[in-house]
Amino acid sequence: MKQPKKLTRQQKETCSAHHLNAEHWLLVEETEFYLKLINKETGSRKTIDKFTKTNKGRKRNEQRKGNSTGLRRNAGNEKSVSHFE
Repeated sequence: MKQPKKLTRQQKETCSAHHLNAEHWLLVEETEFYLKLINKETGSRKTIDKFTKTNKGRKRNEQRKGNSTGLRRNAGNEKSVSHFE
C-alpha cells in the first residue's frame, strides 16, 4: 500500500464541501471522480466525490443583494450631512 499524502488546497476545499475537517484526513488515492481518504487518528477510510459544489463566495453574493443592517446607503444624488459642521 502506498503511503498517504497531505491534501492540496483544492482537495481541502472538496473535504470542506463534504463537511470534513481537512486537518484530520490524508489522501490515499485520487481517481478521476473521487478522493479516497484515511483518517489520521482512527484509520477509518472514506471516499468522497470531487465535484460536490462548495459554498465559496456565498457571503459575498448575499452582501451584494442588499444592505444587511437595514440602513439606507447614501445615493449619489442625495446630499451628505456632516455632523461636524
